[in-house]
Amino acid sequence: MATCEGKLSKNFVRDCGYRPKANLKNTAFLINTSDIDKAVSQLSANKMSVTTLALATGAKLYSADGAGKYPQGNVEMVKADNGNGWKHGFTVRILYYGEEERAQVQEMVDNGRITVIAEKKDGGLAGELTYDVLGYESGMAVQSVVWNSNENDGVVEIVLGTEEDELEATDRKIFMDTDLAATKAWIDTNTYVAS
Repeated sequence: MATCEGKLSKNFVRDCGYRPKANLKNTAFLINTSDIDKAVSQLSANKMSVTTLALATGAKLYSADGAGKYPQGNVEMVKADNGNGWKHGFTVRILYYGEEERAQVQEMVDNGRITVIAEKKDGGLAGELTYDVLGYESGMAVQSVVWNSNENDGVVEIVLGTEEDELEATDRKIFMDTDLAATKAWIDTNTYVAS
């Protein structure tokens, strides 16, 4: 496909046939960072993507579809005393907060660090599906868990964030296990299902 003349900035150009994204649908999968088997998991040479993600025996992902525009993530580059790094943040709002959800949140709080796989599905013509990993290196700490029966229809809000002294070495990573079908199959296989 030919490259359009209009450059976004410097060397970033767009394809002439590019269509903007529309109706993005987000789902988050939360993992206790300590449950990632980093001896088996593999990163690309530039460490910007996860090519193999392995979990400890019996470990599962916790799915959070969220409410409204949530879940949502944010990443920013931070200049710290010991050099530059990346601060990752993620907010999830859980619609139904039953016994199993409370137990999962408690387990995450007890373990202290969370890594998130953010699934993004483009509802527009492109229909793209991507997976980003936030907090792979050190994980994000649970900053707050707030439930207010009088606000947001009783939705529970969980805010995660990188600790100031534990900045991530890289921006969010792409998760691609062979191809999208294999990645989705891995996620489906490793996601906790309520009994």
